[in-house]
Amino acid sequence: MRAPRRGRRFGHALTNVFCKDSNRMNAMTSRTSLLCAVAAAFLCACPMPPVICETGDEEVCDGGTLPADSCNSQDEALNDPGCALTLGQVREGAITTLPDGGVDQDWYSVQLPQNLDARSLLQVWAGYEVPQTAVLLSLNVLRTGAMQTSVFSGVDSRTGTGMPKKVETLQPFNEPGARLVLLLQDKGGVKPNVDNRNSYRVFVNVAQDPDRKS
Repeated sequence: MRAPRRGRRFGHALTNVFCKDSNRMNAMTSRTSLLCAVAAAFLCACPMPPVICETGDEEVCDGGTLPADSCNSQDEALNDPGCALTLGQVREGAITTLPDGGVDQDWYSVQLPQNLDARSLLQVWAGYEVPQTAVLLSLNVLRTGAMQTSVFSGVDSRTGTGMPKKVETLQPFNEPGARLVLLLQDKGGVKPNVDNRNSYRVFVNVAQDPDRKS
């Protein structure tokens, strides 16, 4: 009769071991589940970083649809009042993805005053005032008329992924009443870049050279 009692005691002991192991496993599983739940809640609480729409492959940017685009030809620059720059005032524009897949070129016109003389200076600048942009902005200032020669041209001179740099000039210009057109675009390459998120700024003005006699 003693052998069966020892068997029963051994059975009870083995059952207790299994139960304790099972309880430990359940506790570990509960702690693991709790940690997973906390991690999931933490991740859900963190906002996703904004997607910068600047490669040209995006259908929409962070603000919704693509930015409005206008002044895309020299004809618009010369005939659309909305594409005329005002001396001394900053204008904003964007090199964006076009619905037809074309390359975005922005054209503006500016009318210079009649009182330009030998001391007159033409000031023009354009650029992005953001830490980074995919667009390598180029600026070309042209005379209108049959002889459409260039007054100035330049390209953002940054290197690599550095901050954008303004393209600018301050030069003598003595052509009273001249009307100029400005062309802004990405420098280009195999595939020109766009920036659907950030705007560039462009500025034109005239001044007098204080060190030069008339």
